[in-house]
Amino acid sequence: MARRALLLATSLLVATSFLVSSTLAEETSGGSLFDESDLAIRRIEGFCNTYLLTCKRTKRFAVVDPCPEAVSAILRHAQAGHTLGAIWITHEHGDHLAGLAPLKEKVEAQALGHAKTQAYLEKIASAGAWDWTDEKGDPLPKPPKLDRIVADGDSVTVGKLTWKVRHVPGHSPGSIAFVLGDRYAVVGDVLFSGSVGRTDLETSDPDRFCRSLSEVLWDLPDKVVVLPGHMKTTTIGKEKKSNWLFQD
Repeated sequence: MARRALLLATSLLVATSFLVSSTLAEETSGGSLFDESDLAIRRIEGFCNTYLLTCKRTKRFAVVDPCPEAVSAILRHAQAGHTLGAIWITHEHGDHLAGLAPLKEKVEAQALGHAKTQAYLEKIASAGAWDWTDEKGDPLPKPPKLDRIVADGDSVTVGKLTWKVRHVPGHSPGSIAFVLGDRYAVVGDVLFSGSVGRTDLETSDPDRFCRSLSEVLWDLPDKVVVLPGHMKTTTIGKEKKSNWLFQD
């Protein structure tokens, strides 16, 4: 119960930090957050962190959670000789979906995510409200439905790199993480550097959230680099040791 209360209390802190953060797109220095022999990871900051995951052997790449501010950078990456293979959605919140329609208007690529995310997209397509605007205040179109549904344990590929899908509900019912072996985990809004995602939202579940952390993410090797939906990167090991929400 104490940990559940801490989760709810920290939700206000997380929400406040997002409100005061800039909504202008910001690219990491040099465009590459991580650059290895087989993989390049680029982050673009806007409504959320958008990631470009590029297989350097094939020049194919995936986009994770496209924010509208990232669309032009994604198009430049494609024009530089890279092929967009798919769009990955970590969960069904507007800041992670706002750039999906603008991007799909420009490119032909499948969007994939969890069935709960699809249910949300179907709801807003038929009757749900959608009031997201870009940084200029112009209305953004409703995001389209997903082209592919993935579930816990599925694999998704970027060129010659295979990432595993893990269902990590709690922040939202459709939250998923994409894990590349013992190297990287793209986690959406589940885990941040020194904090976690909100669990005070209408569809949040604090108890399931704790299980997602303890039974899924905490089982990953300590060296795994966490690529969160907001703020800076961290590692699983660092969060196990220093994240104040999980200290006895």
